[in-house]
Amino acid sequence: MLAFIGLLIARRSFRPKSMSLATQATFGLCMAFVGYHLIVWSFPPTLTPVQVNRQFWWVVCAAVVTFPMLSFWMDRHCLSASETEDPPEAARDDLDSIR
Repeated sequence: MLAFIGLLIARRSFRPKSMSLATQATFGLCMAFVGYHLIVWSFPPTLTPVQVNRQFWWVVCAAVVTFPMLSFWMDRHCLSASETEDPPEAARDDLDSIR
């Protein structure tokens, strides 16, 4: 269920203004990643060849927490940088002087 909800979040068209499309996709895919591994960890290890070893559950948790946090941080950083910059001046149309 968590994997399905994560994929829906990654594809969802509505998002808050403070969240970029990349952050939304990162958050949704991390949820799908955790959901997938919770599912395959319930099966015998020989049944599903594509999985993180159960001993490294902490790596999955660290990645799922770190990637969305970094993405949120980059959104905030880019938003604050764009607010502090002066807007570029409009290009002048000097075609009258050429004619």
